[in-house]
Amino acid sequence: MMNIETLKSIASDGESNILEFKLSTSSLKSIFETICAYLNGHGGVVLIGVKDNKEIVGQNVSDQTKLEIANYIVKIEPSVLIDVSYIPVRENKFVIKIVAKPDPASSPYTFDGKAFFRVESSTRAMPQQQYQKLLMEKSKKVDSWELGTIEKYSLDDLDQNEILKTIKEGISRGRLNLNFETINAKEALMRLKLLIDGKITNAAIALFCKDPMPYYPQCSLRVAKFNGLDKSDLIDSKLISGNAFVLLQEAESFLNRHISIKSTFIPGQMARVDIPDYPPRAIREAVVNAICHRDYTIKGGSVSLFIYTDRLEVTSHGTLPTGISIQDLKHAHESQPRNERITQIMYRRGIIESVGTGTEEMIKESLALGKPEPVYSERGNTFSVCFKRKGLIDIAGTELIEKINLREKAIINCLLEIGESSSSHILRQLGPSISERTLRRDLKHLMGLDVVKVKGRGPSTRWYLDT
Repeated sequence: MMNIETLKSIASDGESNILEFKLSTSSLKSIFETICAYLNGHGGVVLIGVKDNKEIVGQNVSDQTKLEIANYIVKIEPSVLIDVSYIPVRENKFVIKIVAKPDPASSPYTFDGKAFFRVESSTRAMPQQQYQKLLMEKSKKVDSWELGTIEKYSLDDLDQNEILKTIKEGISRGRLNLNFETINAKEALMRLKLLIDGKITNAAIALFCKDPMPYYPQCSLRVAKFNGLDKSDLIDSKLISGNAFVLLQEAESFLNRHISIKSTFIPGQMARVDIPDYPPRAIREAVVNAICHRDYTIKGGSVSLFIYTDRLEVTSHGTLPTGISIQDLKHAHESQPRNERITQIMYRRGIIESVGTGTEEMIKESLALGKPEPVYSERGNTFSVCFKRKGLIDIAGTELIEKINLREKAIINCLLEIGESSSSHILRQLGPSISERTLRRDLKHLMGLDVVKVKGRGPSTRWYLDT
């Protein structure tokens, strides 16, 4: 553990491109902008409780102080190990030492959605052009990740039952021909192109390794439930390391524990109807997509599944492929799987039905249950799918579900999101999948069901929900 003398020795060198002093944690935002800048360089240290003139004064450290630092650490993307230590310098006073050690394969890093870099002893926002260049360099590394091999693992480290199950399921579903049939796990890996020159590939590790740690920390899933709209009140949390099938099973177990189901009776029907807070199949699709398409070159990152009071979010590391936008995900689009071998195995196992349709299926499944469309977004170097809790059922009630088609459900959820709007504004939000004539017909139908109201005439006409 560092003592006061060692601390004085470090501080005596003064601030530089790898060392910065801060008087207190009152400036945590700028402190973590600097940490981000270090991560986008060669690393560095911030000492909190040291004056610009190198005088060591320390500061009080409470549990709240440590919580605030932890809350800022989670704003660094992709996830990375930040070393924080508290060095006593006098009675009830500590210097907080924060060390940033980057993983070059994970760069560029962002803090709160923005990238920073160091120029001598100052921290600056990274120009967009420089950030895009780093992303392009990284994408070249990503393309070859699945094909990389490792000698630290052998066939005994893989779950051979899962390997053979993949062959069996693929043949039974007609997604592999009979030539793939074998009861030898090594032969199966060769036929699935998961061995190169007899060596186990990274793709095989991600899919079948019984214990990927410590060499593959990115093969992990973080699940958490929070009481509220942010991460301040944690109810349940777990970090799971394992292969793709273990992570998917753990995600489903977590969802079963924490997704509430509301039971109701629809007039004229005897059977009870169970309506979950969120669409289970759509969430499962989001988790599978995250496992298939995440950027595995980022060793510090995991797929995350977080449940808040008002929403559920699935996040993974890696942005959309070049040429595909957020808007494209709502319609038929070209498939560009980042990890082709992992994706193909999921398809052959029947875990995904077809490649490139997952985002559309999430939307259809959400609307079918009367829930809002999932919201797709990119932040820094991550991709997220957000499922909002409030939806059609809260507005129209269960008795109208069968009377409202998918387009009309999309209209309701659009109004729920944007509020009172003109038909032209609604049309822009829904995109090219609906014509102006069809929109007006659907709005009149919804008005007849007393779900949607209208006010004004002509160009000033506005539509809104009867909530």
